[in-house]
Amino acid sequence: MFDGKIEYKNIYTCIFKERMQGMNYFLDMYKQEPQEVQESIRQYIAEMGTLEKKACEIAKDHLGTSFHLLKSNGYIDWCKKKQSEKK
Repeated sequence: MFDGKIEYKNIYTCIFKERMQGMNYFLDMYKQEPQEVQESIRQYIAEMGTLEKKACEIAKDHLGTSFHLLKSNGYIDWCKKKQSEKK
């Protein structure tokens, strides 16, 4: 018997895992950075919306090794926002 709920659950699980692997790419890429920077990247990724994550994935795919998360406008704006919140 076909159970549509299980099928949809599996599709969403696959999509979620794929997206998380994409974001883990950024964590792996910056392992050589200081712990403070790595934690900042983790926080930034955790706070990203779906659209921001998709934009990062597209940038990574299109730019390849030229893409640098720490130099991206989104990350820079996020850091500025965090700095202003601390004041």
